[in-house]
Amino acid sequence: MRSEYSIAVALAICFLCGTASAQESGGAGLTLAYPVSVGIVWPVSKTLALRPEVTGAVRSSESTLTSGTGNTTPNGSSDSRSLGVGLSVLFCVRQWDALRAYVVPHFAYTRSTTTGVTDNVVSEYAVTGSLGFEYAFSRRFAIFAELGAEYDRQKGSGTIAAGVLDTTTSTVGPKSGIGAIVRF
Repeated sequence: MRSEYSIAVALAICFLCGTASAQESGGAGLTLAYPVSVGIVWPVSKTLALRPEVTGAVRSSESTLTSGTGNTTPNGSSDSRSLGVGLSVLFCVRQWDALRAYVVPHFAYTRSTTTGVTDNVVSEYAVTGSLGFEYAFSRRFAIFAELGAEYDRQKGSGTIAAGVLDTTTSTVGPKSGIGAIVRF
C-alpha cells in the first residue's frame, strides 16, 4: 500500500505543479499524508488553518503451527479494523515567498477491533506538537513535512483463553509526517 501511495503523490506532483514563484497559497484543499490519512485543510485566516483528517485500516491474518516433525496445522485467523479521526491547528510563524513555516498541535483518536483467535478493542488517544514546512509549487498544489513529539495512550480490553485482559500503554516519542495538498 505504501508504494501505491508514493505513486499517487508522484503523479499528483507531475500533473498539478506549476512554476515555483512567490505567490499566495490557495484556499481550502484536500490533504493526503503519510502516515496514511486523508483530510481537508481549511484556512481560517492568513496565519491560522484547521486540518481535520480520517484514517482507517482493515487487516486479516492467518497462522499455522508447525510441529518438530514438520506437520503443519492451521492455528487460527483474525480480522482487525481501525478507524480514526484527528484535528490539527496550523499556526503560521513565518513565510518566505512560496515556503511557509508553522507550528501545529494535533489531537487524534483511533478505535481498533480485532476478532478471531483473540477478541479485543483498543482506544488510542494521541497528542502531538510539531514544526512544519509547506512549499506551494502553485496556487493549487503544495507539499508539507512535519517533525515533532507525540504522547500516545492506548487502552484495550479483550478476551483470551484464560479470561479477560485489560491493558493500558503510554508512549512518548518522535513523530514525523509528509503530505501533499491539492487546493480547490
